[in-house]
Amino acid sequence: MIVVRGSNPGPDYISELVRLNREKAILEDEQILDNLVLLLADGLGNVDKGICNAVAALLEHPDQWELLEREPELLPCAVDECLRFESPAQFIGRVAKEDLEINGQLIRKNEAVLLLLGSANRDPEQFDDPDRFDVSRDPNPHLSFGRSRHSCIGGTLVRLQMQTALGVLLQLIPRIEVSESGLTWQPRMGHRWLSELRVRRAEVRT
Repeated sequence: MIVVRGSNPGPDYISELVRLNREKAILEDEQILDNLVLLLADGLGNVDKGICNAVAALLEHPDQWELLEREPELLPCAVDECLRFESPAQFIGRVAKEDLEINGQLIRKNEAVLLLLGSANRDPEQFDDPDRFDVSRDPNPHLSFGRSRHSCIGGTLVRLQMQTALGVLLQLIPRIEVSESGLTWQPRMGHRWLSELRVRRAEVRT
């Protein structure tokens, strides 16, 4: 694919990545391939989990579902709030580039660090009332996609797909609610994924 796009470029991400790399010679072909695999895995593998988690959060907070129905322009903010509140990925690994101290904990250069995203996304120093689900929250500096140059390569695609899916659900799906059996979460340490979400038609409120 890299060779083909290099010889016959098109208006696509792979062609642009190959072109830029030939100009600046930053990556080896193997590294380009690794990035493409990450894009596929994060853009497709996590998006369904993100959509499921978002639907679950909205169903558990019907006032926020109703707010989105009234104000669909809040969808971009809502997606980020869903990612903050129930991030599909719960931790990421990083390597310290230099010695640093965080809250009295010394981290040496080249030490591996496990960053707990679920905890960071509920940090009261960063978020007002962090345990409150608010689809109008803005700004929303969550870390579900990481940050800076090492942020998730598929983050933009995930956001776009989640916005599209939730927008369609809000328009086409009748009012629903979580059934008595509730939510069933998969027993995973590094991910927050639903294994089952049973719903039923909600009673019409008058």
